[in-house]
Amino acid sequence: MPYNSGIPTGPQRLKDSQRPMRENFQEIQKAFSTNHVAIGSEDAGKHTVVVFPVQSPEPTAAANQIVMYSAKYTNATDLTELYVRKNGALGIPFTARNSAVDAGGTRVYWTFLPSGTLLKYGEVDTVPTTGKTVDLKLVTQPSFSGTPFISLATLQGTAAPADFYASATDTTLTISHNHSGSTHTFSFLVMGVGDPTPT
Repeated sequence: MPYNSGIPTGPQRLKDSQRPMRENFQEIQKAFSTNHVAIGSEDAGKHTVVVFPVQSPEPTAAANQIVMYSAKYTNATDLTELYVRKNGALGIPFTARNSAVDAGGTRVYWTFLPSGTLLKYGEVDTVPTTGKTVDLKLVTQPSFSGTPFISLATLQGTAAPADFYASATDTTLTISHNHSGSTHTFSFLVMGVGDPTPT
């Protein structure tokens, strides 16, 4: 029998309300024992695990609230992700990560921090002088909502060019070097405020 919040009614006798009240206690016990430490134990009231059922539509957050929930990240990972939403802003899918390959053959990985900071990273082969441009605004990926505040490149290997640099806009990363030798491989990381809506 489902929980009945209308028990007992004013004129009901104890013998008439005893059974539904007992069933209410059984329902409360069943609900509380799910993902909770047993009633009466030393840690009673604490969670054993926290399960977030998928929310559709996604909940909103007022200007002074933080809401955590799970939802499907459609067109990006197409998986259930854990979101944090604060102060009326868009939900940030901070468990999401994925990758895609740009037209030049570079695989660009991405993930979010709970703060809304978007990280894009990977490795790229650059040729001398002309360098390489990486597309940061790929289909099915979240994008930067402005110019990233950090763009880093680290050389892999030992034959280092004398000078190299990385610069990023909200849509591209360019890595260049002046080494006249062979192509070099760089690891890159770009960070900025992210828009969680997939492009």
